[in-house]
Amino acid sequence: MLTPDLLHEVELGVWKSLLEHLMRMLHTRGPHATATFDTRFRQITSYPPDTIRKFSHNVSGMKKLAARDYEDILQCCGPCFEGLFLEEDDIHIQQLIFTMAHWHALAKLRVHTTTTIASHYDTVETDCEHEARKRVEIRHALATGNAAQSTESGKRAVKFNLTTYKLHSLGDYPEAIEMFGTTDSYSSQIGELEHRRAKSHARRSNQARLVESVSDMDHRQSYIVQRGHLLSKFEKHIREEQKTSIESNSTDSMERGELTDSYALTEHHTIGARGETMHIRRFMEQNAGDPALVDFLPNLKNYFLVCFGISPAENLLFSELQRQQIVIPSGTLVRHATCQVSYTTYDVRRTQDTVNPRTKHHFIMTRNQDDNPDHPFWYAKVIGIYHANVLHLGLHTQAPRRIEFLWVRWLELAEVGGWDLCRMDRIAYTNSNSTIDSFGFIDPATVIRSCHLIPSFKYYQATKPAAPSISYDDQLEGDWSHYYVNRFVDRDMAVRYMPGVGIGHLNATSHSEVYDTESMDVDELEPTSHEPHLNAGQDPTYDSANDQDDFETRSHASYDSICEEQYDL
Repeated sequence: MLTPDLLHEVELGVWKSLLEHLMRMLHTRGPHATATFDTRFRQITSYPPDTIRKFSHNVSGMKKLAARDYEDILQCCGPCFEGLFLEEDDIHIQQLIFTMAHWHALAKLRVHTTTTIASHYDTVETDCEHEARKRVEIRHALATGNAAQSTESGKRAVKFNLTTYKLHSLGDYPEAIEMFGTTDSYSSQIGELEHRRAKSHARRSNQARLVESVSDMDHRQSYIVQRGHLLSKFEKHIREEQKTSIESNSTDSMERGELTDSYALTEHHTIGARGETMHIRRFMEQNAGDPALVDFLPNLKNYFLVCFGISPAENLLFSELQRQQIVIPSGTLVRHATCQVSYTTYDVRRTQDTVNPRTKHHFIMTRNQDDNPDHPFWYAKVIGIYHANVLHLGLHTQAPRRIEFLWVRWLELAEVGGWDLCRMDRIAYTNSNSTIDSFGFIDPATVIRSCHLIPSFKYYQATKPAAPSISYDDQLEGDWSHYYVNRFVDRDMAVRYMPGVGIGHLNATSHSEVYDTESMDVDELEPTSHEPHLNAGQDPTYDSANDQDDFETRSHASYDSICEEQYDL
């Protein structure tokens, strides 16, 4: 019995062929279309640690691409193709790409449950395909002595080939997964990645005794792995004996900002004990006129009141008298560079996402707190990561309390997507005159994980800002008018939009939608909007205690990384 080969049959097979034909169709739209396509890919941000890498400058050329590159292109190409074809064809192409990405995400899951072409395009060879064919014909003519024989000078017509084994074998995957297990257990990618290990050993040798040197390195590595098995048993025994002392010392380590990896993953989030001290008044004076700082201090005090368990008045707004009870003795905030968010993946593993406001990796997702949500999540851009030592005069406490918070700019749902609509969700920054609706402060414990947003290139970029603001995506160009939420960025993210499928996502969303692959029909797309209001003074009863069990693991890139992570070598 032959098992499916996802690497060669799908990523380097069906998807590569489909992408090649889409590029042939794009070439019929003129050189401007391909140039726009490449420009869009260059503007897509990476997603750490190595889930989505930075794309090359010539994606349309499809040169020197590995299987993982085709996988990244599949996960991100929908917004890049949008608007480059005729409107009636663009709808079907977007559905095709979404369906392919959806199928690919399901096929690569490590845990499964029981629930889980335009004929009027005169497509011809691309320039690269035409040049490659001509070179082969010339070499063949010279080898056979028929150099004088004329060959076809024009480009050949090329249609998408449906009569291939790789395409028709896609239907065998569900049965194969039930019979042999998840595809990551027998994927040919395991063997392909072994090439990296041999090449790495070869680079470290002196090249004089290449075979012997590589063999010696392989033997040494095998010996270290065996020693790792023995040491792991010994360390397990030691950990059990020292469990009590480790728990007692963990608090002291946290105060010093020295957290071990195991402790950091146990906690929902980690923010360092030290950071950059920022005087509040001076900060507000330096950024006077910035719309992000309108009512900054009153809203911040509202957030602190919620943290102290103080209820607002009947109109859900805090009074000035209540805000006067909040005192920051030093008059400063402590700004941190990063925040590590730990969470549980769909396959009940643990990992971390790093949120860094100074880079492009600053988008997060939280649970939708509406009573009847039409979307499971809220999205926000993290402007800053802070903590403050705060006193509440009415509680008669002598020691200040450390309160951590994220300063965020909210995004709202502009157009609903979903599995039945074959569309990604499109979001935009909240367009409101109220700073409470546009900006806010949230507890890091409410963050589910970071997210990957792709600009909606079809809707272009917003107008250039009249005045600078620390909340803009780009200080010169301003914000993108819309973003697409990339639900295919990794396996865990895809399963988060499939309620009831992710084993490790218990209580992860309050969305009432049920993921049903049997009833997926493309309906009429109607724009929908929601206004996130997770701000102090508006939802004082919010409880973040249920959001403490979230984390993800990335696939190991090579045998070396498996050894290093499993045995701490």
